[in-house]
Amino acid sequence: MNYTGVREAEVVVVGAGQAGLAAAFHLRWVGYEPDRDFVVLDHAPRPGGAWQFSAGPP
Repeated sequence: MNYTGVREAEVVVVGAGQAGLAAAFHLRWVGYEPDRDFVVLDHAPRPGGAWQFSAGPP
């Protein structure tokens, strides 16, 4: 955190759906550390995007 209490990150991934989770995976792959180098932000209570709302097979 900086002196104003705001956390800083090099990368901000907006959305924790399929693309956002893939982006976070690749950031980790190249050496970025979550909560230090990057954060993933999403409005939903859990990650997964549309996956969390699918009912699955009938």
